[in-house]
Amino acid sequence: MPNPEIARLPQPPRRPRTDAGVLARGGLAGAALVVALVAGPQAVAGEGLVAALALALAGLLLGIAARVAVLPGAGLRAAAGTALGGAAGAVQAGGVQSGARHAGALPTGAPHCADSGQLPAAAYLGGVALYDPVTGLPTRRKLAEHVAALRLHSETAAQAMALLHLDLDGFRAVNDTYGREVADRFLGHVADTLRSACGARDIAIRSGADDFMLLIVGRAEVEEVLDLAQSVQGLISGRTAVEGHMLRVTACVGVALDAAEAPVTELMTKAERALGEAARLGRGRLSLYTDDLGDRLRRRRETAEDLRRALAADEIEPFFQPQIDAATGTITGVEALVRWRHPERGVLAPWQFLEIAAETGLSEAISAVMRAKSFRQLAQWKARGLPVPRVGINFTASELRAEGFVDTLLFDADRAGLAPGDISVELLESAMIERQDDPVIAVLAHLSEAGFRVELDDFGTGHASISNLHRIHVDGIKIDRSFVMKLDERPEQQKLTGAMLSLAAALGIDSIAEGVETDAERALLTAMGCGKLQGYAIGRPMAGDEATRWIERHAAALAAGPAPGAARLRA
Repeated sequence: MPNPEIARLPQPPRRPRTDAGVLARGGLAGAALVVALVAGPQAVAGEGLVAALALALAGLLLGIAARVAVLPGAGLRAAAGTALGGAAGAVQAGGVQSGARHAGALPTGAPHCADSGQLPAAAYLGGVALYDPVTGLPTRRKLAEHVAALRLHSETAAQAMALLHLDLDGFRAVNDTYGREVADRFLGHVADTLRSACGARDIAIRSGADDFMLLIVGRAEVEEVLDLAQSVQGLISGRTAVEGHMLRVTACVGVALDAAEAPVTELMTKAERALGEAARLGRGRLSLYTDDLGDRLRRRRETAEDLRRALAADEIEPFFQPQIDAATGTITGVEALVRWRHPERGVLAPWQFLEIAAETGLSEAISAVMRAKSFRQLAQWKARGLPVPRVGINFTASELRAEGFVDTLLFDADRAGLAPGDISVELLESAMIERQDDPVIAVLAHLSEAGFRVELDDFGTGHASISNLHRIHVDGIKIDRSFVMKLDERPEQQKLTGAMLSLAAALGIDSIAEGVETDAERALLTAMGCGKLQGYAIGRPMAGDEATRWIERHAAALAAGPAPGAARLRA
């Protein structure tokens, strides 16, 4: 018995070849269509042999002329394919039926989209961009025309409208993996799914390579529209058998509703923004445009624009938080933490702008600024003889996957007069991937070989395996602050933290506790064997000049104090 969750698409008609013979026939068909249009529908519909022969002869002559003189190369192939698809339908029925819709007829009794089935001949001549040749759906340009037509009729002029904007997640991989034929047939499946959801006045649109729109007319209830969106999303995301391949492609959906008098361009903009929010949340997500979402998106756009200005104005800078040896109190390094010194809003923390930077492609520029300024500051401390062995900088997995990352880091360090051992590369443990072939693992191993120190940040919150820790030669783990907070008050938490410290010791790697905020936490971590400490109990993140003064005071306190481990100087 067939699985009801699997959509099986019928076999498509054989795709036309593109050799010279077919191109000639394409030219013939295109010319025949031209003659048919000039002669009028009566000539096209005529059944007489003489009329048919005359049409074919004229088409042959015009087709040869077009092939030889007018449409060489790719232009000929495109024109021939378009004309061939359109001419057959014109000769048979006086209109153009989409020849590329592979998924078959609509289910019996299903409602039909307006303007999505029988296509006018003009769509493939002067207005070819109005229809998509793969799915037969109208393109984005037809949406405004359809809405304008609805508003001319009294019965639909006052009806509210909703727009669903769908984007297929990672659809390019389908095309790359299985080929264009399979990808096109799946697009046909998506088109039929949208057609089946249409009412008589609704319209489905193919608005891009892997995105679609569905205009819904007369359904003003938000719940009803969202139920329909989720239903369409589920049908698209179900397993689909195509050419012997089982595909499962999820879709993000943005939904917008508007009053009848609202411009269609405004509705499209809102649906697109909702789609962007859904995509930001992850694959297969749905988002409804609201005024609150609009306000948040507006603020994000303003922040992104302000961030570009900030980079040009040199407002991005590192703050440095010291790390010390738990037993001796000596400085073992500093971590560079990004800050934005905003001229009006003051110093902004990373959570206030880094996500927006990633979305707008500004992360690389910020990372370059952080490397340059942090390395330069460490070089200055070393030149003054201050006891700061190294600086740690956070990097994302995507940065490590960038081509030439290790070479860039080596170049930046050398330009600042630093050795690789002066730099710690910190990577969130949650960014580690278990796949053996993930390039991040190879890059981290390369960093270790080059002499850089490698540390896993926020350890205990991600999924780095013990084998990965050993294989990539991690130098240290930074125990997340969630395991350190109120450690002295929580016995169960002490067991977890103690297990991580034992793991580090067994593997011969350093342990660094983050977020140490009280003397009690500091004392307990030291007693449990934690090697290094970082947090407000040691020193808060500080700008370069302030960090310099803290280092000088701390070094002096250690030199004058009764016992190295008793140093309690804070910023």
